[in-house]
Order: sequence, then C-alpha cells, then structure tokens
Amino acid sequence: MDATEEKLRTRVMYLRWQLEGTSQAHPERAARLAELTGALLRFFTRTGEIQALREAVTTGRTAVALTAADRPEYSRYVGELRQLLLLLFENTTDLDPRRLEQAVRWSRPLPGEPAPDSDAAAGLAELAAAFRREFDQTDDLPTLRDAVATARSAVAAVRPDDPLRDSYRADLASLLWLLAGREGEPAALDEAVRILREPANPRDARPQLLSLVLKRKYELTGDVQALREAVDVARSAVREDSARAKANLADELRMLSERTSDLAMAREAVGLARAAAEEVRETEPDWAEIQSILAASLTNLAARTGNGLTLDEAVREAGKAANATSPFHPDYLARVNVLHRALTVQYAKSADPPLLDRIVAVARDLAGTAPADHPDRGRYLAYLSGALREVFLSRRENRVEDLRDSVEFARQAVKSTAPNHPDRAAILFGLGDVLSLFYARTRDSSALREYTRVNSALAKMTGTSAGRRIAAAQRAASADLRLGRVRHAVELVGLATELLPQLGFRDVDRADREHRVSAAHRLPATAAAAAIAAGRPGYAVELLEQTRGIVFSGTLDTREDAAELRRAAPGLLPEFEELRDRINDADHEIAAASFGEPPSRELAARREALSRQWDDLLERIRQHPDLTGFQRPTPITELCRHANKGPIVSVVADESRAYALIVRNDPADPVHVEELPPAVTRDSVLDKAEVFRQARSVALDLNQPSRARREAQPRMLEILAWIWENITEPVLRRLEYTEPPAPDKPWPRVWWCPVGVVTMLPLHAAGRHGSAEGTDSLLDRVVSSYTPSIRALAYARRPGPETTSALVVSVPEAPESPPLTGAAEEADLFREFIPTATIRPAADAPVRRENVVELLREHGIVHFACHGYADLNNPSASRLLLPDHTTDPLTLHAITRLKLNGAQLAYLSACSTTETNQEQADEATHLTAAFQLAGYRNVVGTLWPINDQAALKAARAFYEALTSGGTKPPDPDAAAPALHHAVRTMRAGKPALPSRWAAYLHSGA
Repeated sequence: MDATEEKLRTRVMYLRWQLEGTSQAHPERAARLAELTGALLRFFTRTGEIQALREAVTTGRTAVALTAADRPEYSRYVGELRQLLLLLFENTTDLDPRRLEQAVRWSRPLPGEPAPDSDAAAGLAELAAAFRREFDQTDDLPTLRDAVATARSAVAAVRPDDPLRDSYRADLASLLWLLAGREGEPAALDEAVRILREPANPRDARPQLLSLVLKRKYELTGDVQALREAVDVARSAVREDSARAKANLADELRMLSERTSDLAMAREAVGLARAAAEEVRETEPDWAEIQSILAASLTNLAARTGNGLTLDEAVREAGKAANATSPFHPDYLARVNVLHRALTVQYAKSADPPLLDRIVAVARDLAGTAPADHPDRGRYLAYLSGALREVFLSRRENRVEDLRDSVEFARQAVKSTAPNHPDRAAILFGLGDVLSLFYARTRDSSALREYTRVNSALAKMTGTSAGRRIAAAQRAASADLRLGRVRHAVELVGLATELLPQLGFRDVDRADREHRVSAAHRLPATAAAAAIAAGRPGYAVELLEQTRGIVFSGTLDTREDAAELRRAAPGLLPEFEELRDRINDADHEIAAASFGEPPSRELAARREALSRQWDDLLERIRQHPDLTGFQRPTPITELCRHANKGPIVSVVADESRAYALIVRNDPADPVHVEELPPAVTRDSVLDKAEVFRQARSVALDLNQPSRARREAQPRMLEILAWIWENITEPVLRRLEYTEPPAPDKPWPRVWWCPVGVVTMLPLHAAGRHGSAEGTDSLLDRVVSSYTPSIRALAYARRPGPETTSALVVSVPEAPESPPLTGAAEEADLFREFIPTATIRPAADAPVRRENVVELLREHGIVHFACHGYADLNNPSASRLLLPDHTTDPLTLHAITRLKLNGAQLAYLSACSTTETNQEQADEATHLTAAFQLAGYRNVVGTLWPINDQAALKAARAFYEALTSGGTKPPDPDAAAPALHHAVRTMRAGKPALPSRWAAYLHSGA
C-alpha cells in the first residue's frame, strides 16, 4: 500500500467516525455524507475496490434523500450519485455505456429536466434489471427500492402498443414481490396482484409469479384465502417439464398443511418437491431453492408423523441447500432458516448434544448475517438466545456465561423488532424466560426488575392473544410481590382477570378452551397472594372465583354471560356474540401459528382493534343498571352466603408463602386468613405431591417386589402427616375443630377448594394415621368435601326436581383393558341395598354409550363399576371405559354436555376419576367434576385405581350408610357423611395401607 492509498484510507475512516457521531437530525449530516461519498469515490478510483464504490453509492443516495430539491446543493448531490451509479454498472455489467448514462439520468431526474419519453422505456427496463442484479449480490434494500422506482418509470414510459409492455409490467410485479419480502411489509403486493391479474400472453410465467405473490401475501398478513388461491393458481401453472412450478406448488401446499393440519396435503407437498428435485441438476440456478423447499416439506411431514428417517433427510437436504447458497444471496437467510427449523425439530425428538451445538452455530449465522434493517433479524437473534438458553439448561455445568449471552441476545432481539411487529410478543416472552432463569441462577435483583418490566409491557400489548397477555401479567405480578411492589401486582392481576372471559367462551370447543386456559394456570394463586398482601382477603376470594374454573363456569347456563345479556340487554347480545366469535378466531390463528413462521402484521393489527372494541363494548354493557357487575368478580358478600352449611377453605401456595382463606357465612366478616407455616411454598407442595405420586405408583404396581410395595405405604403416610401438620390442622385449629364431635352431635362439614398446585395433594386424607387410635386427622374431626369453586358449589345446590330412582352400570370387561372381576359383585351389592335399581347390562339390554346416556336422563342416582381413563395430555378425552369406548367413548367432554335435571348422586367406582394435570388443576378437568357439571349434586370419585375387594368394601359401607342398612330409600344429601363413614371403616381395618382407603373423595353439595 503506497502513501497516497494509506492517506485516502485514513481519510475515509475519519469521515466514517465523524458521521457516527452525527445525529440523524443534524443539519450538517447530508453535507458530511456527501464529503464521505467523495472520499470513497477517490479511494475507489485509486484502488478499484468495488465495495468502496458500493458504499459511496449508499452514502450518496442518503445525502440526496436528506436534501430538499430546492436546496442549491441538491443538483450537485444528484449529479454525483448519477456518476457513481454509472461507475458501478460499468464495472459490474456489460450494458451499453451511452444507453446506461441516459437511463441513469432518467432514473434520477433533476427539477426542470424533461420526463422520459417512450424511447426511454427499454433503457429504464435494462437499468431496473441491473439494479436487481446488484441487489441479488448485496441484499441492499435501497438498491432494491431503486430497482422498483426505475421499473415504474419504465412502465410509465412504455407505449400501450409496445410488444414488451407486458414484460415490463411483469418485471415490476416481480420486483414488488421482492420488495415486500425484504421489507416485511405487504403494501406493495396489492399493486403486484393487480398487474398480474391483467390479461397477458397465456404462455408467459405470469400465473406462477401470481402464485408467489399470493403466497407472500399470506406470509405477511396471515390471509388464508390468499394462500388457498395461491395453491389453485400454482396447480394451473404446473407443467410436466417445469420443476420450478412443482416446487412452488409444493411449498404452498406445505404452508397450507401447516395451517390446516392436513396430513394428506403434507404428503402431497413432499411428493411434488421430490419430483421437482429429481428434474434439476446441481449446476442449475434453481437447484438450491428446490432443495430448500424439499427440506421444508420433509420437516413439516416429519413433525406431524414423528418419522426419524424423514427428519434425517430433511436435515441433509436443508444443509445442502444452505451450503450451495452464497451468504450474499437474497435467499440465503431463508434457506438457513429452513435448516434451523429442521435441526430444531430433530433436537426436540432426540435431545442429542451435538445437534444443539449445530443449532447454536446456525442461529449465530442467521443473526450475524441478517442486516440491521432486515425484518426478521429480531427473530434470528431470538433463535440464538433460545439455543443458548437450552445449552444452559441441558449441560451439567450450567455455565452462567451461556445464560448471560442468552439474555443479551434476547435484549438485542427486542431492540431489533418494531413495536408493532407480530413477533414482538413472542420475543418479549422469550426475554422474560431467560431473565427468570438468570435471576434464579444469580439472584441479581436488576434482572428481576427487568423481568417485571418486560412482562408488564407484554401484558399491555393488545395485538397479541389474551392467553399470552394473561401469562405475562401473572409473571410480572409474581415478580412484583417478590420486590414488594404490591399495588402494581394487584393492578396486573386485575388486568389479567379482565382478560379471562376471552378464554372460556361457551361456543369454543372444550379441548381448545382447556388448552387456552392452561396459559393462566398460575394466575389464581398469584392473584390471591397479591390481594392478601394488599390486606384485601375478600378481594382475594373474589379473584379466585373469577380466575378458577373458567371452563367449568363457561358451561354453566346460570353463569353464562350471553344469558345475562339476553335477560337484561338483548339489543347488545348480537354484537357481543359476533365480537366474541371474532376474538376466538383471531386467538386461534395466533395460537396456531408457531414461532418462527413468517409474521402476520395484519393479524396483530386485527387483534389490537378487537381488543379496543371489546373494551368499548364492556363499558357500554356495564352502563346498563342491571349489568354493572358484568364479567366482574362476584362480591364476597354474595359468595359467603354459600358457606351456610359449613366453611369453604381455599388453600393457596405461592413462591414464598402459603395461606388458607376461610370463607364463612358472615357478611360482616366473611373471610379469615390463616398464614400457613413457612414449610409450605409452591415448590415444596410440588415436591411432596411428586413423592406421594411415586410412592402410590409403587404401592399399586403388582409387578414391583412385595417389599418395595410395603415400603411405599409409610412414604404415603409421611406425606399425609406433612399435609396435616402444615395445612389442614392449622385450618381446623382456626375453626376450633380441635377434637372429634361428641357422639350426640352432628359431624361438622368443611368444603375444600385447593388452588393451583395444592390440588395435587389429597387434603381430605391428611393426618397422622398408622394405628387404630388417635384423632389427629381430618377423618376424625370433620366431614370433608371438595368444590372447584364457590360458584360450582352454588350450582350443585340449585333447586330442582329430586329423583331417587337408581341405575348401576357394570362393565366387567371392556376392550383394551384388564378384566374387572368385582364389577358384577358391585352390581349385586347395589341391588341388595336398592332393590328397585335398574341394572345394566341386562339380558336384553347391553351396555352402550348411547343407551347409558339415555338412562342417565331417567335416573337420579347412578353407580358406575368400570375402568376409568384419565388422559393427562388431553383431559377432555378422559373417559369411562364402556364396552364400546374404542368406537363411541363416553368422554369427559361428552359428559359435560349433558344437562340432567334431577341428577342427585354419581358414584364412580372407576380408576383415577379425579386425576388431572398441573396446568389444568384450577379447571377441575376430571371425570368427577364432569359429572357435577352435568348436573349431579353429589359425586364420589377416586384419585387412583382401587383393587376389586377394596372397592367392594367401600361401596358396601357407603350404601349401608346411605340407606340406613337398606331400610330406607337412598338419601343423596347424605352422600358426604356416608362416604366419610365408609372411608373411616376401611381405614380402621388397614390404617397403615393408605393406598386402600385414601383415594375416595366427595365433591359437591
């Protein structure tokens, strides 16, 4: 390097440094850009470095954009930019210099210069093509915008009868398609669609281009109809000799199958992509793109079928496509993104550490390659943050450096994402996740404060789903409580509570509702803890009623919002139902779109508008004198009336403390708060519940050695003693139930309403058991019942006809389940105490789901002696195993749809009828609650399988008490005391074997 070159390089570096210190609004910025442009031009002239010339074009273009046309220096800046463009294209193309000079002048006209005439069209079209080739090399967005502007000038200049007019217009449409993808904005696509719908030569590639434009419209707006039309157009464009058209159709089918979960469509996409890949050679320009489409199609199919070989092929093909693409190619990021998706799916299946290392490398490539102005840069940074988070979680060393890097990349992802970008909510949520881990690892309070800020911002984002906003509000409120910011925590749980009705609409499929409300599974405990910390225990109970049992209450006719409107303000009902349906649809679209798929700005904007409309509608509804409390918590003064038969106790365990909220029938002092011992926290409850579950599983597993089964029973008793000492005994002490009732006194009753993780504990069986003596247990002090909520208890006690006709459904054998030898004996026992009972099966009446449902409508009491199945992944699919359960199952969902008048008692002598998963704990999505929701005032259920002989003993003791030894008709209102008597009887015989007697519980009135 000679001295002149060194001097020029130093000058360029100094001017760059000076420009970095100049604000965007500085009056001298354009002048300094022009000075840097001149220095770069001189450096290029000296060295011939093409990158210096490209940088000079960029700075010169910016100087022109910042300068008003009436400024004296404007003409000079434009002239310099013309000169730079000429130099650039003279060095990178073989265009005719004179024609190029004229086209450049027409593309950058000065005030007063003549507009391009019809003879200019060809030159402008050539220049637009040159701009496009330059963009293909550099991925420079301003260059692409120049290409679009120049192509528009060509279209404006061309004569109507010019045979190339259609070609120029198609070129403009193609550039608009590119521009929409590069900017992440759909505005340019409408113009492209209009152009491509015009009549043209039927043999040109216009249908294929129209299909691509419509596909991009779907990518940017979420418009499924546009994607369906793209598929239709692409089908018409497929020709036997056109590999590119087949690949395009395959890609669109893949997208549509992802949106509709259509497996056949996913398979068709793979077939078409394979056919296209077989028709091109590696040397052909379309090869890498077609390989990438094949990889994306294979990944989609493998994600649905779980086929490992298909997934391996997807990763191989995606790697080939990425390796064959230059990092400067406009499609490089898209192809590497396909590889990232394939690797992520493969890692989710195998958790193979080398795969994770490769995912990190690919994510670094995406984040490092994407320009600062790329619309997907934030997403790529979020990929990298998530990969490093997984490294931290999966490696034994748990290096805090990995977590620190994950936090930093997540912060960069947020900064790189516009406030209205549809990915922003997911990226904020990801930042919250890694901040939570970072705080847990380092106890850095600044991370906790940032965690609160991030989640508070997300909770207020009206453009995302209600479920995500609710989860963010809960997270922020929980952190606020740890920081002592009680008032802000109460505000956030209030916001979340206002959003909850959007999750539990009656017309949404129950399984879909269950999935949605799982986003709020930690809200009730946090809401109650916030209200208690604020010194408002009554409000805590009100919030629990509003935040628990959303699916349950959403189905009750008596609590249905539409019913309230129909009664008090029928004129608002159509608007309410229409808006409700539109919100349901939008949230379903948001939930269906997996993170990492192309963003939908239109969907985010639509959801934001719907949120505003919802708030406005609620305000108008509440202006009605009879609807001031519409979708607001029921006042505690009304709730406490339902404690008239005994106290209702909600037990709440948050991150650092636990409480019992004791509701009594006293409007002047309705709620007492009992702070539980420090040993009770959310984590400790989960630990104890898991120990109990494992011990129970061993005790019941006949394949385990007898010694292991025996040793599991004391572990169960230890947990029952812990529950007694730390939860139930403090409550009874507060209630002054310190001894068993006197022989001539009725047993007091307590309704337990556990919250969140506490539902995983068998509260009703708590105590120091193990011997026939002793009274330190719930069974020796009170009769315990459960209720999902106070509203559910009120529903169970609603007035109605009383029918005591009885039915027993006995299923000794059912497909795909072991024989139940005691089922027939239970039917005989039932008839012993209730001789008038209807018994099924009978000689001429086999047990079928359809018949059973009809019989339930005719009888007030039902006893099921059959197997039950609790589906913890999809609670709505939990079912009683009738003989036709494989073809026509009596599922939880089907049971909840029954509306049974006069239903009094359901005894479910079946396995695990009250078992559910942690995320659904506050929703009571189990078979016991389903029968209560169907209309039964009293339901007896079990928490785990019971052997035949124990089940028979329990049923005998229960019905003996219910019928006074068979001397009286059954009294359903005595169900809870009868079960209490039965369990005490069983415990007396085997006090050291809780697996035999502790599973039974009563729910309801």
